[in-house]
Amino acid sequence: MTIDQHLAEWWLTNLETSARFDAPWVADAVAWLVGGSSRDGSQPLQRVLDVGCGAGGAACAFAAALGPGVVTGFDRDPRLLAIAGRRAADAGLAGHIRWLAARVGALPVEPGSADLVWASGVVHHVPDQQAAIGTLAGLLRPGGRLALVEGGLPVRCLPFDIGLGAVGLESRLDEARSRWFADMRDELGGPTLPYGWPEALRRAG
Repeated sequence: MTIDQHLAEWWLTNLETSARFDAPWVADAVAWLVGGSSRDGSQPLQRVLDVGCGAGGAACAFAAALGPGVVTGFDRDPRLLAIAGRRAADAGLAGHIRWLAARVGALPVEPGSADLVWASGVVHHVPDQQAAIGTLAGLLRPGGRLALVEGGLPVRCLPFDIGLGAVGLESRLDEARSRWFADMRDELGGPTLPYGWPEALRRAG
C-alpha cells in the first residue's frame, strides 16, 4: 500500500471517529435548527441537504428529528457514503436518507428548492470558497437557512508540559496543522478569503 493509500485510509477512519466525537454538539445544533421553524413561525423543514456529509453524523441527526424522505446527504467520496449508510442503518434510519455522490459545484439540486443546507468542514476544501458559499445559498428557497460549520480557534486539551518530550506539544501540533492547511489551500489554487465567515455569508446574501 502506498503512502497516499495509507493517508486515504487514515482520513476515512478519522472522519468516522470525528462523527462519533462530534455527535453531542451536532445533535444540539440540529435540534436548534429544527426548532427554529416553530420559533419563527415558518413552515416545517421538508427538504434538508447535508453537503459534504462525510460519515453521516449530521444527516442522521436531521433524519432522526424529521423522519424519512426529508434528508439527502452528498459527498464526493463513495466510500464515505458507504460509511454514512452503515451509520444510518445502525441508528435504525436505513432508507430514511438519500445518499448521492456529488461535488459542491455539481450538486443535482434545483436552485431555490431546499429549506436548509448544512455544510460542515466542506467550504475550505473548495478552491473558490466565496463562490462555494454562494452556490450553497442559491440552493435555498426564500427564507431557507444555510448552516455553515467551519473551524475557529484550536481546541486546547493538553497541559503545557505533558511530561514527555519538549514542553508545548500542543502549540507545535497547531503549527503543523496550520502548515498543512496552508499547503492544502495552495494546492487548490483558488482565490484567498481575506475575511471571516460572517462576512462571507453576508456577501452570499
